[in-house]
Amino acid sequence: PDLINKLNCVRGSNYENWMTTEGFEPYYLFGNAEDCCEKWYPALGSDCPEQGRAVNPEAEDEPWHSAPYSMQNYYFPDFETNNCGFGWDYPAWMGHSGYEKHYLSRIGDECCSKFFPTVGNCPQEHTQQLDYHWTPYEDNIYNLDDMPITYNHTYYPDLNAGTCVNGTDYPSYMAKDKDFIRLYLYKNNPEGCCKYWFGDAAVEGCVN
Repeated sequence: PDLINKLNCVRGSNYENWMTTEGFEPYYLFGNAEDCCEKWYPALGSDCPEQGRAVNPEAEDEPWHSAPYSMQNYYFPDFETNNCGFGWDYPAWMGHSGYEKHYLSRIGDECCSKFFPTVGNCPQEHTQQLDYHWTPYEDNIYNLDDMPITYNHTYYPDLNAGTCVNGTDYPSYMAKDKDFIRLYLYKNNPEGCCKYWFGDAAVEGCVN
């Protein structure tokens, strides 16, 4: 019996160690599925035994340490797409510290029913991944590389000069509350500032 994850009788040699100790073996290890099902899960009927392998709670970090990088493909929940993916490019934390027993599965339906039971086209992929597990991230910037500069300009009206100024040295009252911020401060939108405060005709040459 897989008492932790599948809650069903399973076939395999990765049962928990304590099941082989004196006094436990006759009650937990069986030579045929019928005896196991009758003893532990008679209410499951024809759904017992489970065809998949047991998940052994004692086999901590099993997927992660098997390679040392796992070369096994698993179904896993992809929370960015709200569907189950397939491969070995699952987030690293899903493969260790016991999380693998909850998040990684050999069977797509198990992943879908656990995490996305209302999604119709689940799992979203079945193709076995054969390239390196880091391939999807090859285009990412390395940690030691310079990050791209993202500008976040703030424009505000200089009523005396008749221009919109790029800067953060605006008068404090312009940021006094949300209404004032919407009225006076324009993020990356100099044209909007110029048009509102000085009219359409003043856009050209308005920004300072």
